[in-house]
Amino acid sequence: MGYWGKISMIKHMTISAVVVIALATSLASCKKKESGFKPPWIPSIYGNNISKVFAFDKDDILLIGSFGFAARTSKGSEIKFENSKKDFWEFQNTGLNEELLCDASFPDPMHGWAVGISGLIIHTADGGKTWVKQNSGTDKHLFTVYFPDCKNGWAAGNLNTIIHTADGGNTWAQQKEGESSEKDFFAVDVSFNGLYFFDANEGWLVGEFGTVYHTTDAGEHWNYVPTPELAPLKLTEQDWEQPRPSLYDVRFADRNRGFILGIDGIMIKTEDGGKSWRKVDSKATRALYSIAIVGDKCWAVGDRGNYVVSTDGGNTWTAKPKAIHAKGWLTSVAFVDENTGWVVGKSGAVFKTVDGGETWDWLSGVSYDWPEFKPPKFLVGE
Repeated sequence: MGYWGKISMIKHMTISAVVVIALATSLASCKKKESGFKPPWIPSIYGNNISKVFAFDKDDILLIGSFGFAARTSKGSEIKFENSKKDFWEFQNTGLNEELLCDASFPDPMHGWAVGISGLIIHTADGGKTWVKQNSGTDKHLFTVYFPDCKNGWAAGNLNTIIHTADGGNTWAQQKEGESSEKDFFAVDVSFNGLYFFDANEGWLVGEFGTVYHTTDAGEHWNYVPTPELAPLKLTEQDWEQPRPSLYDVRFADRNRGFILGIDGIMIKTEDGGKSWRKVDSKATRALYSIAIVGDKCWAVGDRGNYVVSTDGGNTWTAKPKAIHAKGWLTSVAFVDENTGWVVGKSGAVFKTVDGGETWDWLSGVSYDWPEFKPPKFLVGE
């Protein structure tokens, strides 16, 4: 998601939160003896946008979101739709109140970094019990961060910003991307949206205008990777007015198999460590923001509740429009194993599955699956 996508989240999520609060208040005020109407159960952990979920195991779950939000539970396997409530979660004090956190990275359950607007970086070394600010050396918005270990990390964001640390974030230094071999006048000032590193040396970076970079020397040199798969098949006058698609996430299952996701359901896949890429039909109709991979099973989520799955290593995909009962954007997906996974997104949305993503329990946020609001069967022809 680019700069305006990240910023627009704040506007939309605030409106949604107000609507939910007003609705709940109105329903609660109705007296049973007057209307006989039973207020619906609307689970809520947090009212604003949640940008990242980490599932360290079936019980240990961490959420990161806007306005400095961070919450962790050690009872993830116990939470269900019927009992979901704030009491299950320990709300962490990040020292932030208004800043938007866009992404986070945890190389292990204790050490983590979260990044956001205006060069914001916060760090924890105790699983989030305490957080401290770090000096990023930039005032540019940071949309993505990745630490393959507790010392080496990268963060990137708008206006071609890339920063790197080799000492756990005590000091950060600017890095510069390499020259593009394709002169795209749209891509003068690119926003970077996704990072992935195998180790302290080799990693990938993706962003707007179909931008893909690769490094094998810890970012000393970022080499531009041409992606003809994302270019129009035939160049027309209209194509000159439309830049290449924005890319939002890059993830690898191993050294060879990896995926890049983007706007309009764009997905490309490599099976040779990024030497070549091919376009895959994701079956998604809108942007995809996040992917999780466990063996041959893959799950991806995105805009307007888009949710697609693969059971053959990402070669073929199936859309599951009715599995996750939400129509807001879904920003992050994480799986513990082939069965247990979590999804988070707009207006405090939190969903959990224990059957490999076939069905999802609604644990927080806005859902269209409020049983009390469903019309009678005779009205819908059932």
